[in-house]
Amino acid sequence: MEREEGEVLERKQIRKQKKEAGGVLRHPAEIGKWFQILCFMNIPVFGFVYMFIKLLRRKTPGEQRYFAAAYLIYRILVLVLAGTILFILYKIGLDFMDSILQYADRMAK
Repeated sequence: MEREEGEVLERKQIRKQKKEAGGVLRHPAEIGKWFQILCFMNIPVFGFVYMFIKLLRRKTPGEQRYFAAAYLIYRILVLVLAGTILFILYKIGLDFMDSILQYADRMAK
């Protein structure tokens, strides 16, 4: 009987320590805040500006600031990579079109 009570007390202490450490969600309203962030960040231009503001505001909680920073780094890297790929395809396409036009000019003569 004492052993069971000891286990129950130990489980309660563990739960209390997790709660004090923050746990997964400290308050149900946080779900709404994270949902709002996820919704707003997916709006094309507004989302980028929103996350930038989240990063710079002092009132923003630490984990949201870190998330905003990670999101912005990710978006910038994707934009740079997409721009690089488009530029390479543009250059290849110009050379390809030039060679086709030269061939068509030779065939017309």
